[in-house]
Amino acid sequence: MNERFTGDIVYASVENPFNSGLRHKNFAFEVSGSLPILEERALYYGSYNDCDDWFSVISFGVCLILLAGSHPNARGHIMTQDELKRAVADAALAYIKSKLENDTVLGIGTGSTANLFIDALAKIKGQISATVASSEASAQRLKSHGIPVYELNTVDRVDFYVDGADESNHSLQLIKGGGAALTREKIITAVAQEFICIADESKLVQTLGQFPLPVEVIPMARSYVARELVKLGGDPIYREGVVTDNGNVILDVFNFSIEQPLAMEEMINNITGVVTNGLFALRPADVLLLGTAEGIKTLFAE
Repeated sequence: MNERFTGDIVYASVENPFNSGLRHKNFAFEVSGSLPILEERALYYGSYNDCDDWFSVISFGVCLILLAGSHPNARGHIMTQDELKRAVADAALAYIKSKLENDTVLGIGTGSTANLFIDALAKIKGQISATVASSEASAQRLKSHGIPVYELNTVDRVDFYVDGADESNHSLQLIKGGGAALTREKIITAVAQEFICIADESKLVQTLGQFPLPVEVIPMARSYVARELVKLGGDPIYREGVVTDNGNVILDVFNFSIEQPLAMEEMINNITGVVTNGLFALRPADVLLLGTAEGIKTLFAE
């Protein structure tokens, strides 16, 4: 069994034999002490203000089985979407931690899930020699934690790129760009040796396009590109008030079911005035760490 230490967050599905209403739910625990033994005491994550919410759990590998509640009012906390995002951010940290070397270069994405990964990365910042960021916002967040950030042109490779997604299909082809950083994200994925996508289960879909597809456009070409996107069957909407880090604008394409992501990515990119679009199909993710009600799932392309 792996040792757990004070402050460790343990994510697992648990079973409560005393309350059938809490069977097989997904919970997060914070270990209350250094307990390299089978029985652990853990506090439900999110219940820090109620010290009576203690449970005794027994651990077999990564599976935690709830045995008993020590307080009649003790209660579980079903994980929210934000907590699932934190879980996959922590899972990404665990995924890369054992692979880090002295000269590892990490690519860091943009968005709410990527922000949680950056915050998790701060715990091991002494082991991080170099990062490259897909946006100015991510670069500033990394620097605020004391994590070194380099320009992509100054490194000869990116070993791992960790980022979220707005949608993923089962081939790990993605829609990205909700945070308007799609061009820089796509550049770093092109360089990265391994692309690790982190998302909660709401992002996994059969067919891409439920989330409006972002397209980064040279400002003077906005109306022309919008007309061309209409010809492809979409409803482009100008994302008002948004200017990308590259000085461009975003069109979000609604009502656009994407049956053939590879062909559509190339077709949109070939429209004059398009910088790039938010389809990551030509270079999909290598692995998807997915936060679900049953725990973290590691998915590879089908």
